[in-house]
Amino acid sequence: MTNQGQYKLVFSIKVAFISVSIPLLLSQPIWAKECTQTEIRSRIEQFKDAKSAKVTVNAVVQCGEEAIAPLKQALSDNDSAIRVNTATTLGKMGAIARDATPSLSAALGDSDETVRTESASALIQIGRAVQNQEDSPWDAEAVKNLKTLQGNVADALKKLEADKRDWASKKKDIETLSRINNGLQSKLNDLEEKQTYQIVQWLKSNPWVWIVFGYAGVYLSIFAFRPTLLLK
Repeated sequence: MTNQGQYKLVFSIKVAFISVSIPLLLSQPIWAKECTQTEIRSRIEQFKDAKSAKVTVNAVVQCGEEAIAPLKQALSDNDSAIRVNTATTLGKMGAIARDATPSLSAALGDSDETVRTESASALIQIGRAVQNQEDSPWDAEAVKNLKTLQGNVADALKKLEADKRDWASKKKDIETLSRINNGLQSKLNDLEEKQTYQIVQWLKSNPWVWIVFGYAGVYLSIFAFRPTLLLK
């Protein structure tokens, strides 16, 4: 192969790699601030202080995904102020806090009315954020996560409806969460019915197809840059 042919081949591989990498990079959430677990836990402890709680909540929100695990633990803290502000924080984080929905659902059974109210509000905010975001049927993982979230929201709704206690926001929370649940289910159905999603699922269940594509890619590369090799 001539130097020019080698250059074209290397250039084509680089372009293909960049084409695949850029969408993956852009699909990842970007947060402006990095926080250590020690810093996050320290700030969560400051949720007890009513005067600084608002500022502290916003600071933890900016920590992004790193804060989810300690926040999930904080929902069972002995201090009700920490539990309340933890639920508030998760709600403000929106879709990125979807993994905390089972913990928020459990918090609906809290003995403190404000904790129950804020937990329901957080579930609503997270569900609404996911419902409004764009998900591609090509992204099988996103569809899977959506299905999990919808199941968690449905479970939370059942828990609220079965709770015999009454509080100020309960009726409205049930109505709103029911609409969110229906919206998530509708979005999930639409994605699963799209032909692109069905193609992705078929490719996942038939991995041998990628071997065929690999051989075809090699063959086409040789044909494009060194066709005489195919005649030998």
